[in-house]
Amino acid sequence: MGVDEIEVRDAFLEFMSRTMGDYKKYLKDVGGGTKGLQNVPEMANSRDFFDRDKFLASKDSTKRESFLYKLTNTTIFGCFIESRSLGESNHDA
Repeated sequence: MGVDEIEVRDAFLEFMSRTMGDYKKYLKDVGGGTKGLQNVPEMANSRDFFDRDKFLASKDSTKRESFLYKLTNTTIFGCFIESRSLGESNHDA
């Protein structure tokens, strides 16, 4: 009996959706209400765009050992937040 790859993919997607589903509530308005690069500080990074501490507190994940704490410290998460904050991509619906 093998692993059903579609079930694994769907379980991961469900987990991430439930875990990250409300991330937009924690996005900061860095550009002063504008989408795109206007009014965004030149040296802005994902911490400028996302209230990580409040997000982690809302998920009871403030300990360094927690999955979300580690996830929100990754470069890929930072890129995700920056792309969400700077405007829509081709993958947005």
